[in-house]
Amino acid sequence: MKFFLIVLLSIISVTTFSQEIDLRLLSRYSQEDLIEMRNNNIEEYEFLIYALDHSIYTTKISDEKYDGLDIKLIDITNKDLNFIALDIQILDATNQYYKIVGDNKLLVVKSRYVLNQEIKQKK
Repeated sequence: MKFFLIVLLSIISVTTFSQEIDLRLLSRYSQEDLIEMRNNNIEEYEFLIYALDHSIYTTKISDEKYDGLDIKLIDITNKDLNFIALDIQILDATNQYYKIVGDNKLLVVKSRYVLNQEIKQKK
């Protein structure tokens, strides 16, 4: 009976934890890292959650508008546009620009500075 209760409680706790975190974070961070971050650095944890949905956007390419920028190529095979799925690191003060292979669009990754300004405006 005790064994059954322990197993049941373990399942409930894992389910509860997975409902509280965004599963997209698990492809870059371990469950232990996320628990520690949520407990000891909630600002960073909340930043990552915000960044998953707000750090990337696409726009049509206009040669004169983006002339002089450091534009890299990126091949997007799925439609899951977030910085973790695309294996991109968010830079502190510099936006990043990628030309999408096979498309006339530019993928823009906002910097940590820009994202933090957006978060401040929402508060």
